[in-house]
Amino acid sequence: MNAEQLNQLSIENLRRLADRYDVDYAEDSESYELAEMVLEAVDEARAERERNNNHAISVQEKKYEIGRDNGFAPTEEITDSDGESFSIEQLYAETRLVLLLRDPAWAYAYWEISPADLERLTAQPGFEGLFLRVYELQTGIASSREAVGSFEIPVQIDDASWYINLPNQGTYYRISLIAVVNGVVETLTQSDTVVVPLGARAIEEGADPTSDTVLSQSGLLTMQVDTYEGRVPQRILSLIDE
Repeated sequence: MNAEQLNQLSIENLRRLADRYDVDYAEDSESYELAEMVLEAVDEARAERERNNNHAISVQEKKYEIGRDNGFAPTEEITDSDGESFSIEQLYAETRLVLLLRDPAWAYAYWEISPADLERLTAQPGFEGLFLRVYELQTGIASSREAVGSFEIPVQIDDASWYINLPNQGTYYRISLIAVVNGVVETLTQSDTVVVPLGARAIEEGADPTSDTVLSQSGLLTMQVDTYEGRVPQRILSLIDE
């Protein structure tokens, strides 16, 4: 959620958000004043969550933080703290969700909720929150109903991105952004499907890895190389207000 989105909300919905974030405001506050106070409260809430996140999630979020409030040209490259670059499309005034694969163990999701959807959701007293549903698929063209497994990650309406630990490799993933209103789920948007390669060299059962002369002589078999096997599943933090 950014200043531009907040400025497009009605004063009634700005008051709803202000109440949600315990903002102390005067009844005669103007829309722009409420927007500024809500944005400050949102930033404080986000900073508090980042401080409370476990170390692994915090490191990854900082490495791939996207300056969404500033916007980007369609092909502008963003450079992370390791000096690696990747392209982020310009933000659009539509509800959309993008899933980027970083390596076989981690994916990065970012999304945009259109002003119209944001207005519609915040206007409903029964709005309960948002979550990401992560689907594991057998093929790249399988529907979400054909998923072999799934899990959910609660997010808040002011969140715009999340780093996701992928439990399995050599498979496919797709995610959906889902809203809950009066106990009913509504899929707002879903990402494209990404293929996740194996993170380790496949070795046939009973085979001796040292029989591979090239690997044996290279010294790779004795190196401490991360193969993404035996990863601890991510700690999913519930961020929906109770």
